[in-house]
Amino acid sequence: MTRLVRIDKGLTRLPRRPNGRKDREHRQFVRSLGCVICGAMAEAAHIRAGMTAGMEQRPGGSLKSGDRWVLPLCHQHHLEQGAAELKFWSSRGVDQVALAEQLWRHSGDKEAGLRAIERARSGAALKNRSAR
Repeated sequence: MTRLVRIDKGLTRLPRRPNGRKDREHRQFVRSLGCVICGAMAEAAHIRAGMTAGMEQRPGGSLKSGDRWVLPLCHQHHLEQGAAELKFWSSRGVDQVALAEQLWRHSGDKEAGLRAIERARSGAALKNRSAR
């Protein structure tokens, strides 16, 4: 006769952030950093431009990136980003993919996240000044 053994649920859980599909804690971390463009209160904006992997096919044919690929944008900038994403990021001089990777790598470390945001802002400011 085979005896059933109860498995501790703690042993079956995956480690935090296994693949970046859904991560509420990371989205909260990103929102806490303030808008990457203006510094205002932020939403977690998913990026699609520049993405080649990590995209999820959604009902209706649309694509959505996982929570690994979010950046902090205020509501107004989030709307602008959604309307014309490539133009939005290129006109502001922000490398959205590199910044999202940095924030993912430092998720939970607010000081490191703020440094990454500040570097992105200062790099964008330098690019915008030299374009004039």
